[in-house]
Amino acid sequence: MTLKSKVTPVLILALFAFAWTSCGNDDDNTSDGKTNLELQLSYTVNGEAYEQDAVYNIGGVNTSFNVANFYISNIRIMNEDSEMAIFEDLNLLATPENTTFELGEIDIDHYHMIRFNIGVQAEENNQSEIDFTSRPASDPLAMQTPAMHWNWNAGYRFLRVDGLVDTDGDGTPSDILEIHIGTDNFLTEAAVMLQKDAEDNDQNIIELEFDIANLFTDIDLTTENITHTGDYPDLAIKIKDNIPTAFTKK
Repeated sequence: MTLKSKVTPVLILALFAFAWTSCGNDDDNTSDGKTNLELQLSYTVNGEAYEQDAVYNIGGVNTSFNVANFYISNIRIMNEDSEMAIFEDLNLLATPENTTFELGEIDIDHYHMIRFNIGVQAEENNQSEIDFTSRPASDPLAMQTPAMHWNWNAGYRFLRVDGLVDTDGDGTPSDILEIHIGTDNFLTEAAVMLQKDAEDNDQNIIELEFDIANLFTDIDLTTENITHTGDYPDLAIKIKDNIPTAFTKK
């Protein structure tokens, strides 16, 4: 009994010290509020899942697509107080086969809105030949197949949509569709309301839908089906104006 009465206070102090140390370690190891953020895109046409070479009716015109690629840059995530996390150094190349992107760490608890540009920022779009040709193959701004760059001094194709359209009304898409949008003046901002609380884990995901059909709102594909920006600028402007409407929260 005497031994027990002497040891018990020591054990209590030891346990208290251990608990205090453990709490301190927990504080050292707890998250600093940051989480990894991922962007996921879903390609659709008129709300239907996109399939290469499938025939879709867009504005009364049967249309198919075999390329639907675009660049995303200057991504900004805003909370409800308009505070922003900016991923300004990211250039993402979206294709129907490449729709998931790791953006990086973020410490915003509520994703109120995402803002981003379709296209490449002027600094990267206006570069020297060596700047372009020296990029590693893993760089989205390196040479691509199909090409997303006209040449080193003309800059990038910000948006490239290729396919076929039915211009004669026989129901079969057989005439060329080529929509190639680029140059600094055509860098286009899109914004999507998210109203999404960050989840308390190491990975958060923002899901957006990209509906190709919305690019062609108020466009007659039987006569307006080719632009490389400079050759048919009126159509290029119509596409540019429609780009923000192509993106919605999934």
